[in-house]
Amino acid sequence: MSPEESGVLFWIRAISDWGMLILIWVVQLYLYPKFNRIESVRFVAWHKRYMERITLLVAPLMLGQLVVAIVFLLTELSLSSGVYFGLVALTWALTCIVAASLHKQLQEDGKDAATINRLLNWNWLRTLVWTAIVFV
Repeated sequence: MSPEESGVLFWIRAISDWGMLILIWVVQLYLYPKFNRIESVRFVAWHKRYMERITLLVAPLMLGQLVVAIVFLLTELSLSSGVYFGLVALTWALTCIVAASLHKQLQEDGKDAATINRLLNWNWLRTLVWTAIVFV
């Protein structure tokens, strides 16, 4: 890999990793708890807008991490690149399997305190994984 390619990957990783770290902590400490304070009659419309907007932030950052993880795994096979790939894959699995299904349930059924609490509890694992990613 050329120095220019390495430099580009460094910046994609830095922006993606730190962006997701900051975003996931804001989601965990502020946004998800706020779900309980949204009026039930407004919740579905509010949640739909939230999902559309948060996706605009999350998707490019997660895609950036995935690209970097794959490139590092293919070009610099090491314990570090393997751990990084594994952690990124775990965030994708938790997001696609757990978080997305809980958000879908909220969108279909409306505000439900038990579902919101499951989302908050499961999201701690994603928060810890995204925090760990920055230190790999």
